[in-house]
Amino acid sequence: MKIFTLIITCFFIIQVYSQELITDRPDITESPYIVPQNHLQFEHGLSYSWGTIKNSFDTTFDVDYNVLQIASTLVRYGINDMVELRLEFNPTVSTIAGESITGLPPMGLGIKSKLFTGDGAIPQIAILATAYPGLLATENMQPEVAIYEYRMAANHIFTEWWSVGWNFGAIISSITSPQYVYSLSSGFAINEKAGCFVEAYGNFPANKLDANVSDNLFLDAGFTYGFTPMLQADLSFGYELTNINAYYSFGIGFSYLISLKKSDG
Repeated sequence: MKIFTLIITCFFIIQVYSQELITDRPDITESPYIVPQNHLQFEHGLSYSWGTIKNSFDTTFDVDYNVLQIASTLVRYGINDMVELRLEFNPTVSTIAGESITGLPPMGLGIKSKLFTGDGAIPQIAILATAYPGLLATENMQPEVAIYEYRMAANHIFTEWWSVGWNFGAIISSITSPQYVYSLSSGFAINEKAGCFVEAYGNFPANKLDANVSDNLFLDAGFTYGFTPMLQADLSFGYELTNINAYYSFGIGFSYLISLKKSDG
């Protein structure tokens, strides 16, 4: 089975100030920027989402749920100026209809490669490929098959205080029919250290007859603050505009960059 993803995204404005630390959080998208060569970047977060899975025929069958992702982590390593390697994992505690499930969903093994270096409104562009093998998960959260995700990421810097970016890609699996996913976000600089963003994103199935996938539209927003060029904190929140599943989310996190280069001394 194949799932195709279409994503349009924005990366928040903090990157306009050319800080060394440019993260892929707190929004749901990826930036086109590569971690510097011989550097490790860690992006950690805690998120909580909740809502109701609604039954379109009988509301008495609506199911409440909540999901807590503990110590979500993305590790990025810069091989050179063009390529980075990526590892991501999201320990999860979820409750659906009163039943609690704790475990680790499939970890992501990925690579990001820069295609084009941007200049202002001319975007920087990169491609990403990520595999989610079922074996890299706890038994209670293993999918039937591996999932593969591909994206093209771009970012436009229009002014010193405003930037817009987007992603385009595909997720390939064999569990449900193809679906498309999109998002669009705009970021603004508050000052040289603080930034904020607002983002709309959603998904719709390629096969409208597939009952496993529905049309959804979400809105999220957040803030970032760079304590140093190597350390950043973030805060985000979101909800579902289409109100299909009454979805809400909240997240906090921090990211830091570590140089593995040997000092000259």
